[in-house]
Amino acid sequence: GLAEALAAQGSAGKQEAYVYLLDLWEREPENGTVNLALARILAEKGDKDEALRYYHNAIYALWKDNPDAERRGARLELAEFLLHENAITQAQAELIALSGDLPDDPALHIRVGDLFMQTQDNVHALAEYRQGLRMDHQNSKAMAGIGKAAFELGNYSLSQRSLQEAVARGADSESMQLLDTVSMVLRMDPFRR
Repeated sequence: GLAEALAAQGSAGKQEAYVYLLDLWEREPENGTVNLALARILAEKGDKDEALRYYHNAIYALWKDNPDAERRGARLELAEFLLHENAITQAQAELIALSGDLPDDPALHIRVGDLFMQTQDNVHALAEYRQGLRMDHQNSKAMAGIGKAAFELGNYSLSQRSLQEAVARGADSESMQLLDTVSMVLRMDPFRR
């Protein structure tokens, strides 16, 4: 708790928190909370390799309360950090590992789908959006995500259907613009009747 309070105080506090956390880590290297706190400080300092080490320690560490959710949260945070660092392949690998362990939470599936889109893994993104839509048939974000992923995969018919549903349910302006583009692509298709 002291280390977390110090870390919230700014750069001087973060350095002091880092010292406290290292001391705690030496006593309990398997502690998930300590590993995650160290990963966050090192990520903020820009020490990618050390941050990765502590993120992975946190993912496989011991957690007192709700260990599955804590591990998922650490892996999700790691994937976002890797995307921020432009380590696309590593982020994709973490997301693939994460997607096999998601609970029945449509918002979480959609969030992971969005992250897959950032790695340009449209196949996995489409699967996550579809999973989110299976759990919540009225979810306009899942519909819009399906439309975007299908567009990137060249499945314009699926993209148009999904975007039409999303727009009808009040999706964002980006979905409306993409729907216009998809509709134009389909109108201009010389092989379509």
